[in-house]
Amino acid sequence: MREPIVYGTPVSEKFAEDLANALGCPSGQVEHVVFPDDEFQFRFLDPCRGRAVIVVGSSQMPSKNWELIKGFCHRAKRCGARRIILAIPYFGFARQDYAKNEGESEMMSVRGRELSSFAIDCVILIDLHNPASVSKIRIRGDDRELLSAANVFIPKMRELGLENAIAASPDVGRLNVVRDIYARELKIPAVSGDKHRIKKGIEYFGIIGKVPSGATAYVVDDMISTGSTLLEAASALRNAGAQKVVAFATHAVLCADSQQKFHVSNIDKVYVTDTIHHGVSLDSVFEVISVVPLFAERIKEIL
Repeated sequence: MREPIVYGTPVSEKFAEDLANALGCPSGQVEHVVFPDDEFQFRFLDPCRGRAVIVVGSSQMPSKNWELIKGFCHRAKRCGARRIILAIPYFGFARQDYAKNEGESEMMSVRGRELSSFAIDCVILIDLHNPASVSKIRIRGDDRELLSAANVFIPKMRELGLENAIAASPDVGRLNVVRDIYARELKIPAVSGDKHRIKKGIEYFGIIGKVPSGATAYVVDDMISTGSTLLEAASALRNAGAQKVVAFATHAVLCADSQQKFHVSNIDKVYVTDTIHHGVSLDSVFEVISVVPLFAERIKEIL
């Protein structure tokens, strides 16, 4: 049986290369062409007939990234792959898992159903905005795997120290994850921010729960987009008595000038993962922890 091969879409080439190294298999070469009308074409330069093919692609905007994931899976099937595993480190539109107001879009559901038409045998994701929304993803055989960055964040928290530490959710929507996974595993208290969305942003009311004086607060979220919620949570935790605030977020979306906001913030350090590659070094307040080993371990079990 031929060894597996990993193909990464352009935004996830670094993740794909690291995954191939972790699996001890080749990283497939792809030739890309973009035409004047912005249509694109690609070509696999390595044979995949009879192989297990791992397609790696995050699906952040623009929508071309989603189309490339679909195209890679289709091409692998047509080229004779015996099995196709799709790894999506960051699943775009995950926040639109249900309509919060009449007439709103539910793009998480749309993309989840669309996966049923992809030529894949398994899909692996990590830390969706709402873990329960993995049920909205439909594929043949229903083989869906949802990994958790808790497996790399919890060891880091232990390394940093648990004395007088608390686990904090930036809002009540993430509290179940923070309380049931992080606080329970680390045997530390959990608190939550009290946030409400308004038309032009968010309104923050403080912290629900007791923050011990001089505590170290480990704030956990699924992503950093503009950074507003995380920064508000950090300020509220400081006001409530925390001496140190360390943030952990799986997906470093980091829109616009969000990195600069952390220079003058109440956050001492921000740990993120490599699900989104920015192509440049992140600001010194950020430190990247790889989740490639989590994907590699699961893929080895599947293979």
